[in-house]
Amino acid sequence: MDWEQLRKDIRIHGLRHSTLTAQMPSESSSVVSNATNGVEPPRDYLSVKKSKKGTLKQVVPQYSMLKSAYTLLWDMPDNTGYINIIAVMQKFFDQGISGNWSYNPENYENGEVPVSVMARDMLTTYKYGWKTSYYQNTMDGKKEDVVEDTPLAISEDEGDEDCEACAI
Repeated sequence: MDWEQLRKDIRIHGLRHSTLTAQMPSESSSVVSNATNGVEPPRDYLSVKKSKKGTLKQVVPQYSMLKSAYTLLWDMPDNTGYINIIAVMQKFFDQGISGNWSYNPENYENGEVPVSVMARDMLTTYKYGWKTSYYQNTMDGKKEDVVEDTPLAISEDEGDEDCEACAI
């Protein structure tokens, strides 16, 4: 190998893929830091996370101030915006981002998600350069078992000082 020529070429043109970038998973770290799960829209303002260690109620960050700025997963009419965001991000990562599709049957006639919609989403993600798809989420209409004295039941006038979860 002509190492001297290779060194000159690198000085002139740079070196592509000398390091690989990847989007880290953020489910567990989002719980610990009371953050949203990366670019994934939150399913609700209050999530109940269950694990072997127990149950944790998690309120979206700065709920009282930012609640109107959040786009909740099941309120999205379709996957178009999410697909576009992941596609743009994917261009800046060497490794694949595992994107998800989410469907709320309430947005479709007879409460059924048409196969044509799912096929369109799959073809669109392929067209835009997604490397990997991970979950296909479907809202099942279940609500979390949450007692009425949760932080979200606090009126806006009371402020955050009484909100135990907001102090995390």
